[in-house]
Amino acid sequence: MSMETGEMERLSQEELEFLQLLGYILMMYGKWNRAAAIYDALDILMPDNFQIRKAQALTCLNTGQNERALEKIEELLENSAPPSERKNLLIMKARALWNLGKRNEAAASLQEIIETDR
Repeated sequence: MSMETGEMERLSQEELEFLQLLGYILMMYGKWNRAAAIYDALDILMPDNFQIRKAQALTCLNTGQNERALEKIEELLENSAPPSERKNLLIMKARALWNLGKRNEAAASLQEIIETDR
């Protein structure tokens, strides 16, 4: 941030991609809280990026933030999920619901996957 203007310097596309890769690597090594911090920052910088929002939901699931994960997953399902990602998001939704003790709703989410495969 520039001290004189108070404006934040924009990151280059290469820097944004590096942060995405860093978040991914942190997830692969089970550093969920650190990955969550990266993806939360990336969501501010790139608010309409589906992959970042999906990664954010996944980090929420793995840090016990099931309500937040569920909100993000439902938002993705309603607004920006490509059809190829729908099953993955429904599985994540079922996991969040299960973790919240909403067993019937979790089962319904899994049932939706089965019905779309027919």
